[in-house]
Amino acid sequence: MNTRIAQGLWWIGLIAFVAGIALSLARIPLVGGLVLGTGMVALGLNTLLAGDLTMGPEGRPFSVRGPVVRGHLEVGAVLSDVSVGVCGPDRIASLIYGPGKPGFEVSEGVANVRLKQPAFPPALANWRADLANNVLWDIRAASWLGSLRLDLSQLRLEKVSATTSLGRVLVTCPTRGYVQLMIKAGLGDIEVTIPEQTGVKVTVKRGKLASLTVKNPRLSAYRPDRLGTPDYDLSAAQVEIVIESQMGDITLA
Repeated sequence: MNTRIAQGLWWIGLIAFVAGIALSLARIPLVGGLVLGTGMVALGLNTLLAGDLTMGPEGRPFSVRGPVVRGHLEVGAVLSDVSVGVCGPDRIASLIYGPGKPGFEVSEGVANVRLKQPAFPPALANWRADLANNVLWDIRAASWLGSLRLDLSQLRLEKVSATTSLGRVLVTCPTRGYVQLMIKAGLGDIEVTIPEQTGVKVTVKRGKLASLTVKNPRLSAYRPDRLGTPDYDLSAAQVEIVIESQMGDITLA
């Protein structure tokens, strides 16, 4: 019961906090200060009841099983942080998701897994999708404010798309096969880690307020917007990466 009350106080506090700032900016300082104070009290009670700042229900574990050879993972997050990794071959996917249940169906040996977040009420629980490493996957992950952390190093992949508006994207590249990887950020940082056995061709499209830092000594710049590893054709994994950023730091490590 305390958790439910704490979650309610979170939303009351958040709404009052935003409203208080808006009223203060509108030059109604007395009312704005009162509403802002109410929001701070609600957030304080939230922490007192839950022992920590409780923003929403925790995600629940789900296991997806069945004989498949290919899989599609589609993620649509608003505020939640999302992590993608690997699970054992005894299941198609091991998920932590909520509130609600993930979408899942199998058709002609192809698994479709969907993690979708409604715009309201927005959930804030951390999501996780660990995928079987004996299935060939396509991944399309999008977020508005939450971070996307994709550890693709042990997965079999064909196409991966990761897009965020205001969050961060952290990707560890695959270590086998040929993969097309697209990463987009409006206002947020992008960090791509390239394992030693992975060859890459990287195209960077960035706005004037986006910066590029290259920390991987194997990368050479062929043109201002194109980089690559010299051993691309002989690498165990060959990854073509396209990065688009309007504002934020891009790091290739």
